[in-house]
Amino acid sequence: MAQRYEMEAWLGDDHGLTDDQVDEMMRIDAELVERYPDPDDRDEREAALIVAHQLMTEAPNVVEDLAHARLRARTAEAKALAGLRQAAIMLVPEQETEAGFARRANVDRMAVRGWLGKRPARGQRLITLYETNSDLLILAKGAAAWDMGAPGASLGYLEGTFAEDAAAWASGASWEPNEGDGQHPTEIDDDLTAVATWDPEHGVRLLVDRESLGDAAEIYLYGRDATG
Repeated sequence: MAQRYEMEAWLGDDHGLTDDQVDEMMRIDAELVERYPDPDDRDEREAALIVAHQLMTEAPNVVEDLAHARLRARTAEAKALAGLRQAAIMLVPEQETEAGFARRANVDRMAVRGWLGKRPARGQRLITLYETNSDLLILAKGAAAWDMGAPGASLGYLEGTFAEDAAAWASGASWEPNEGDGQHPTEIDDDLTAVATWDPEHGVRLLVDRESLGDAAEIYLYGRDATG
């Protein structure tokens, strides 16, 4: 919202904010546009702005309500994945192909293979961690790459869990990056630095000196306490 009148229209007549607080909302909104620049991220921007307004007006239980909403969403996702897994077991390959089912279910084909008990190809079991100059993290497996964001987006997010996340994605059976968890598909370019890999045979292997790691990669690999 580039103009104050747009912010005031969004807030409505009974927004309960002072002029200074409206100015602060404008500043926060500008930050959110930079944080979520993609037009597809509009829902995330608005959700963050709503929380900013709630906190300014001292609405009760904001954090607790968000935590409960996230738990409900994760529970719903777990149930949906369990249902999709059962559907894959019953439908593939008798009624449709792995690739066709993956497209319909909006999941990675390797997830379908994992549900069917098929061992991923060797190249599909190598997970690479990249770090950007702005301390964002990217995970890649084969041709698939996902922008993971940065540690701290939620409690415990990307804090010492690289090996766990990599193993889960490589197996294709329990987890993969997804937009429901706040990750976004991306591409690997020459500006990215590969800092670590994981595979079942070797586990985590650093590709750079540990001293060269940015804070985000350090936290994802070793936990927040490691940055001391």
